[in-house]
Amino acid sequence: MSWLKENEIAEDVVQEVFTIVWDKRKEIDVHKSFHAFIVTIAMNAIRKHFNKISKVNQLKHDVIASLYDDVVELDDAVNFEEALAKMDDLIQLMPVKRKEIFIGRKLKGMSHKELAEKYGIKIKTVEYHISEGMNFLKEGFKN
Repeated sequence: MSWLKENEIAEDVVQEVFTIVWDKRKEIDVHKSFHAFIVTIAMNAIRKHFNKISKVNQLKHDVIASLYDDVVELDDAVNFEEALAKMDDLIQLMPVKRKEIFIGRKLKGMSHKELAEKYGIKIKTVEYHISEGMNFLKEGFKN
């Protein structure tokens, strides 16, 4: 909790640590420090969590930057936070499938092929949804 600050995320990390310990239970050397083993696994899980957040934030920044003509506007943290909130609101207005595909590509970094397989559609259809999603956001940001 002192590192993650959110109960739900901390519980997820604890669950991940428990799962790893359980999976590696036969490999654990009883002559070495179990505490050090647990701490190492926990720190790796926390690092993985922060890396994931960092990647998502970078992807969001890239989408927002592509929507603004004047990048100087994004230098102000308040403007960027407002742009993030506006982007999230606009994404929620998209049709369900388009929203899921857009989030998968632009905010989770999934490939077109992965999305096509996940939704059982053609890659061209994935490209269409992403393009339409970006057009919708651009129009929303113009207004």
